[in-house]
Amino acid sequence: MSTTIKRRKNEIHCLKNESNQWDSNPQNIQSMFLNHFHRIFRSSNPSFPANLDNLFSTIITAQDNEFLCQIPSEEEILSIIKQIPSSKAPGPDGFTGFFYKTYWEIVKTDLIQAIQSFFIHGKLLKEMNHTHIVLIPKNSSPNTVHQYRPISLSNVSYKIIAKLLANRLKGVMHKFISPNQSAFLPGKIIQENIILAQEVFHVMRRKQGRKGLMAIKIYMEKAFDFMEWSFILNIFKCLGFNTIWIQWIKECITTVSYSIVINGSPHGFFQPSRGLRQGDPLSPFLFILGSEALSRMLLRQEQTKSIKGISISRNGPSLSHLLFTDDLILFGSANSNTASVFERTLTTYCQWSGQKINNSKSSIQFSNNSRQATKSAIRHILQFKTSSSKIKYLGVPLNSGSPMKSHLNDILVKIQDKLAGWKSKLLSQAGRTTLIRTVASTIPSYTMATTLLPVNMAKKFDRSLMRFWWGFDIHQQHKYTPKAWSSICKPKSLGGLGIRLTSQFNKALMGKLVWHLISNDSSIWKTAILNKYMSTSDWVNVKAKYSDSRFWKCIVKLNDFILSSVSIQINNGTATRVWSDPWLPSLHPPIPSPQIPGTYHYPDLRVAELTLENPRRWNMLLLNTLFSSKTIAAIQRIRLSQYQFHNIHDQPKWKHHSSGKYSVKSAYAAFILHTNTTEPDIIWKKLWAVKLQDRLKLFLWKVYNDILPTQLSLSHCLPIADNQIYCSLCHMENESLDHLFLNCIYSRVLWRNAPWPLDITCFAQAGIRNWINIILNPSDKLQISVSEVHNFQLFSTLAMDTLWFIRNQTIHNVANHTIHYFITKTMELYKEHAKAWEMKSTETHHNWRPPESEDTFSITFDVAVRNNSSTSLAVCRNHQGIFQFIVAQNNRYVDPNLGEATAAFIGVQEAYTRQIAKIVLQGDSLNTIRSINNPHQAINWETEGVARDTRFLLQDFQEWKAVKIHRSQNRCAHSIAQWAHSNLEFGNIPLIKVPTCLLEFPSGKDPPSVIY
Repeated sequence: MSTTIKRRKNEIHCLKNESNQWDSNPQNIQSMFLNHFHRIFRSSNPSFPANLDNLFSTIITAQDNEFLCQIPSEEEILSIIKQIPSSKAPGPDGFTGFFYKTYWEIVKTDLIQAIQSFFIHGKLLKEMNHTHIVLIPKNSSPNTVHQYRPISLSNVSYKIIAKLLANRLKGVMHKFISPNQSAFLPGKIIQENIILAQEVFHVMRRKQGRKGLMAIKIYMEKAFDFMEWSFILNIFKCLGFNTIWIQWIKECITTVSYSIVINGSPHGFFQPSRGLRQGDPLSPFLFILGSEALSRMLLRQEQTKSIKGISISRNGPSLSHLLFTDDLILFGSANSNTASVFERTLTTYCQWSGQKINNSKSSIQFSNNSRQATKSAIRHILQFKTSSSKIKYLGVPLNSGSPMKSHLNDILVKIQDKLAGWKSKLLSQAGRTTLIRTVASTIPSYTMATTLLPVNMAKKFDRSLMRFWWGFDIHQQHKYTPKAWSSICKPKSLGGLGIRLTSQFNKALMGKLVWHLISNDSSIWKTAILNKYMSTSDWVNVKAKYSDSRFWKCIVKLNDFILSSVSIQINNGTATRVWSDPWLPSLHPPIPSPQIPGTYHYPDLRVAELTLENPRRWNMLLLNTLFSSKTIAAIQRIRLSQYQFHNIHDQPKWKHHSSGKYSVKSAYAAFILHTNTTEPDIIWKKLWAVKLQDRLKLFLWKVYNDILPTQLSLSHCLPIADNQIYCSLCHMENESLDHLFLNCIYSRVLWRNAPWPLDITCFAQAGIRNWINIILNPSDKLQISVSEVHNFQLFSTLAMDTLWFIRNQTIHNVANHTIHYFITKTMELYKEHAKAWEMKSTETHHNWRPPESEDTFSITFDVAVRNNSSTSLAVCRNHQGIFQFIVAQNNRYVDPNLGEATAAFIGVQEAYTRQIAKIVLQGDSLNTIRSINNPHQAINWETEGVARDTRFLLQDFQEWKAVKIHRSQNRCAHSIAQWAHSNLEFGNIPLIKVPTCLLEFPSGKDPPSVIY
C-alpha cells in the first residue's frame, strides 16, 4: 500500500519548461529530461598538463599492480555477490542480487565466464553496461527538471565487476589519499571531519587580535555528474597504475549508456561523455581520486607558505581544508592573499576536472575579530556571500548554542512527521516496534554521534516514539502505559524490546569517539584533539575547562565509563603497568592491588616481569609474593602466548564485545546495565529464539510483562464500573491474564480438545508467567518429546493469541463467538502455521568421517567446562579411523571460546611433536575455526594469542586445513573431554584408559586391538 502511494506521489504529470510555462504533454516531458541530462553529461573538453604539475608521483609498485590485475577466481566472485544487497532495485535486465544468490549453482558457469572474459579481454558487453536513470524528487513538490536527482540503476552483473575493482582499489588507496579526506576509506569515520570542523569554529569564535580567520564552505554543483573521465584516467597513469587496470576502469566508465525512467517506463537512449554514476560501486572511489588533486594543490600551497591553515592547538597539525567526497570546507587567514590563492586553486581544479562551483550556495564565515574592509575584499575576490551563524558541514551545525538548538528542533519535527505519516492505528505493535527500531530512532543518530543532546531534548524524542508505540496520536496525552518506556527500551536480553532510549543511545554513539581516541590507531583528528586537550594530562586525570569546546566536554563526561570498559590484552607485556593498567578482565576492579594494602613493591612493575621463559609461563614464586590468592587466580586465567609474541604490543580491548572492538550495540547494553541492576535472564533468550512470527513473540512478551489491557488492569487507571471488570467471555470472574488464559471456560475446553490434552487450571495457581515458562520449556515441564516441542509452542501461543482476538471482538465489535468457534479457529490457524513451518529444514545428525587421503590425519577438538576450570582435549585419527593420540590439558580459565582454541592448539602441538605432515583440524566451534583461518579478522580478543600460536605451528606442516563440523560429528572429542575433566585425566591419555563407549569408529570398524 505505502509503495503504491509513494509511486503515485512521485509520478510526473506536468513540468515547467525553459519558458517557465507548465507542460503536461508526456512527449514534451520526456524531451525535457533527455535534453537536460544530455547537457549535464556532455564533456567540457578539459585542459590539463599531462603530469598534472607533478602533483602525483609513481607510488603503485609492481606487486600492487600484480594484485590489482589478477583474474578473479570463482571464490572471489561469489564473495562479491554475497556483498551485494538482495532486494535493491534491479537494472535494465531485471535481475536482483537475490536472483544470483538463490540460483548461483544454475547461473554460476555463465556468469563467471562473462566476468572473467572482461578481465581477460578488457571489453564489456554494451547491454551489460546499460543503465536506467530513476528520478528522485529533491523536495515535496518539484516543478522543473532541475529539482530531480538522478540515481543510476545498473545491472547486477556489471556491479559485480565494478565491486571487484572497487574492493581492489580500496586496498591500495591508503598509499596516495591525503589524511584531509575521510570518505569510504578503511578505518576512517565521517565524524572525523565534523569534529575537526567544529573545533576550528571553536577556535574562530575565541579568536582575538588583529589577524582574523575564515572558513569557506564550497558547494560543488552536480559533482559526480560533472567529473571528467580523462582527468581520472590521467591520475591513475601518474600514480603508476598498470595500463591493463586503466583500460578496465576506462571500459567501465566510458561505455555506459542511459535510458531515463519516467512514471515507471524507460525512455530514450543516449551515451554520456563525462560523469560518474551514483549507485555504481566504483564511483565514490573514483571521485575521491579526482578530489585528491585538489587536496594536493592546497597542501602544496600550504607547504610553500602561500596560505596558512588553522591549527586548533599550539603544536597541532594545521588544517587548510577538509574533504568528504563533494563536501569541501577551506580554512585560512582572513586576508586577500589567502582568498586569491584559494580562488586560483579552485579555478585550476575546476578547469582540469570539469567541476563547477555554485557561487550562490557557497559561503564564507569570518572570526569575530575580522575587519569589515577585509571581509568585503575577500567576498569580492571569491564572489561568495557571508554565511549566517547556521553554517552546516556534512549536515551538522558547526556552531553550538542557538544553531544546534534549532537543528535539534528540526530533527524532532522530522521524527514527528515521519511517525504521523505511518498512521499507528493501521499498524500492529510488532510493526510499530520494527519501524521505531530501524527508522525513527536512527533519524537523530548522525547528530548524536558528535554531541550529547540536552536531557530535555532527548526526552522529547523518547516521548514521541513512546506515544507512537502505544498507538496514541503523536500530540495526544497518553493515559494507559502499564510499562515504563525505559524498561521497554532495554536490550532484549534484559527484558526489553531492543528499542533504544535516546540518551543512552546517544552516549553509546559518542562513546565510539572516546574509544578511537584511547585506542592505538593514528589519524589527523586524533592527533589534533590530543594535542589540544591532552598535552599535559592523561586519560585517568583528564578534566574539562570552561573554555573547552562542547565536543570535548562531552568526551570528558563519557571518559570514566569508557575507561572502566577497557581491558588490556597481554601480548609481550612490556608496556602494561601492573599496578595502574586494567589488565585483569576477570577481576573487579581489573587493576590488581598488592597482597598487603598500601605496599607497592616495584611501583613501575610491568606484566612482562611477572613471566618466565622456555616455556613462557607465570612466575608463581613472584605472584605468591605480590598478590592475594584471588588475584593470582585471575592472573592464571590469562593464557600467555608461546611464539612470536616479543614484537606484538599489548592492546586496549573493549571488554563488552568478544571481538575486543567497540560496537554501539554492546556499548548501549553496557550503559543500560551500568544504570540498572537488572541481570540477563535466560527466559528472554529463549523467548526471542523460539520459532514463531515476530508478532507472536511480541504477544508472549506482553503477556509475560502483564501489559495487555485487560479489564482488571484498565480499572487501575481508568474509571470502570465494577460490573464491567468481569471476563467478557464467561462473565464468571474479574478479567485478568491469569483468568483469561488459565481459568476461563474457553481455555479449559480448548486444552481438553488440544493435540496435547491438559487440565489448564492446574497451572493457574502458579500464574501466567509460569505458564509462559512452560511454553518455552515444554520438554522439562511437561515431558513433551523434542520432535513435538515446536508444534506445542506454536499451538499454545496461537491459542492465547486467538483467545485475545475473540475477547477484543466481543468487547469492541459486540460479537458473540461460541467456544466451538474458538476451538475451530485455533485449530485452523495452528494447521496453517504448522504447514508453513514444515518447509523449514530439520536438524540432521552426521557421523564423523575419516580423511580420504592415506597420509592425512584428522584432529578433532573440544572443551569441557565445569567447577571453575576447564579441560581442552584433542583426538587424532588416521584415514582408517584408528586413534593416533588423545591429549588433554587442564585450564584455570572457564571461557569456552578460549578452551576450544586451546584444544585446537594442543592438538596441533602434539601432531607437530610427532612430525605428522598433513592434518585436517576439525571442531564445532565456528569462532575457533575462523580465528585460525582469518588472522586479520577480529573474532575473539581473548583467543587471539592462542590462535596466533596455532598458526605459527601450522606453517611448518606440509598441508593443513581447519574446517567447521557439526556437533554430532564431534561426539568423540566432546565425550572424552567430559570424561577427562571429571576423572582428572590430563596429558597424553592412553587409549586403554578411555571407556570404549566413548570411542567412535568408522561404520563397520571394530575398536583397534593395538594401542599407540
